[in-house]
Amino acid sequence: MQKLDITQGTVYSRVIQINNPGNPPTPAVGQFDATYTLTAVFWLGQNQTSLFSPLVTWYTDNLTQTGYTQGQVLFQTLASQTAALDPAGEYYTTVYATDSNGNQYAVIEARVKILASPGSTLPTPPDLATYDYVEAALAGVRLTDSQRDFLPYAIAAASKRWRRWCSDRDFTQQTYTQVLPYSLDGYCRLPQIPVNQVIRVQGQLDTAITIINNSPNVQSSQVLAAYTGDVESGQVITGLTLNWQSNGVANTTTILYSSLSPATINSLAAAINAVGSGWLATVNLAAPSQGYGSWSVTELYNVLVAVGTSNNVSGESQLQVFSQDISNARLHPEYGQKTGMLWVGQTSIGLGMTYGPDPVFFDRQTYNEQSIVKVTYNAGFATIPSIVQFATAELVRVMMFGLKVNPYVMNYRAGEVSFGIASEALKAIPGYILSEMAQYRIHNA
Repeated sequence: MQKLDITQGTVYSRVIQINNPGNPPTPAVGQFDATYTLTAVFWLGQNQTSLFSPLVTWYTDNLTQTGYTQGQVLFQTLASQTAALDPAGEYYTTVYATDSNGNQYAVIEARVKILASPGSTLPTPPDLATYDYVEAALAGVRLTDSQRDFLPYAIAAASKRWRRWCSDRDFTQQTYTQVLPYSLDGYCRLPQIPVNQVIRVQGQLDTAITIINNSPNVQSSQVLAAYTGDVESGQVITGLTLNWQSNGVANTTTILYSSLSPATINSLAAAINAVGSGWLATVNLAAPSQGYGSWSVTELYNVLVAVGTSNNVSGESQLQVFSQDISNARLHPEYGQKTGMLWVGQTSIGLGMTYGPDPVFFDRQTYNEQSIVKVTYNAGFATIPSIVQFATAELVRVMMFGLKVNPYVMNYRAGEVSFGIASEALKAIPGYILSEMAQYRIHNA
């Protein structure tokens, strides 16, 4: 099997010689004629689906030879075909020759190594240590070319592992918008620390838009979010999906926020009403400041859980917004930025969990007040702490060591059967690294 190296997202063109079987193989000269046609497939290997078909032709060398006589094939891939492939990934390609009778022969089989192009990998959030930093930290370890290719993946995995070990703390400075519960004393804890700035605090859920399907021909209907990504890598709500079932037939329509101009709740209501089939959206015009029609659709809160909208649902089908900006919120005066303890005070017009009555009333669901606030804040480190970078490099070293054929054997002598157990296999992450990282681990009170 031959080996090809292709740089991700670049044009690749190479002449490949077809060889006769044998050791050593010999060029397949005079084995083909002009009736043979060439095709090729590119895939992950085994029984996986073909990704694309490279361009293959007989190599004529500017019409100075007949490629089929020499058994030479011009193999080409487009930049667009390899742009989305994994950097440092490995794939397979096979070139087939088909004769005039329709018999197909695999004449070239090759393993393809995809080389990373500069800037082709952009982890989100960014890795806790750069490639250069980790490579320098591993200078004493003899890495093979394949291990160097794998290094970006190992760094990403080590970064994720430390973040998870530190209770999903990101470390990287960025802005967050999160809905958080608050306690009886009016405090909520921002999960990302240190807190650089609290940009906005919102409370008091209020109905912004009511959506129903009042068609007598619709037996059930729901509205829920359309989104991209996931909770782990980042979830972005892109619009609303309307589902309805009529006489055993399922129907669905998605309204993307990007299609609304402007992207307001009024525009969303108009788009829902334009769907027809019984759909009716009504904006709350009795809310403060002339209603919620001019509010951005991104302010809608309860859209990730499907809301029943047909005539047979209990209660109204409402989507809400956090209607009030809290003016007196403040971080705890002692280490509030480092702990993320934010006092939000009274967050509703009426009585809530912050200010009486006795909590037993809430247990009995006498009050329907939701003790939650929406907080937009900036948190994290502008520069990742040095110990976190070092711990990431150390975890990469352990991970790379574990990928050896036998990670437990450090040395082996054939004359007298003897081997030594590698110290890394016994201790994994050194204790001093764990103790240093423990200062960044978040514990819930």
